[in-house]
Amino acid sequence: MPDMSAEASSLERTVHHSPDVLFQEVGEETVLLDLASENYFGLNEVGARIWQLIGDGATLQAVFDALVVEFDAEPERIRADLLALVDETLERHFEIRETAERTREALAKLRSDQHTLLRLFDFITASPDRETIH
Repeated sequence: MPDMSAEASSLERTVHHSPDVLFQEVGEETVLLDLASENYFGLNEVGARIWQLIGDGATLQAVFDALVVEFDAEPERIRADLLALVDETLERHFEIRETAERTREALAKLRSDQHTLLRLFDFITASPDRETIH
């Protein structure tokens, strides 16, 4: 039996489309075209719907919930297909990094900047020959 806690946590992610990727319906298929690499990727009906929902900024959990309502398939199958498509499009750079990863990086930089500013403030306030500006 699959580890649902690991899968559930992976559905908490949010990913975003790369600005270099075009989304176009061609007949009954939807095609993603990466302008930077000139690679393309074909999506079936479910894949196209996943792509649309991700483009709306939904978490993967919200995408999963919508797909369960919209498609007649077992939830385990939908979850597996959703995660497989996201992983593959991330690997091929059709989607940019996950929001949580970008947030962690921004917070780390902010903490570093804050630490530098605090050290500078301590230096300035501890300096006996500093001038007070009014």
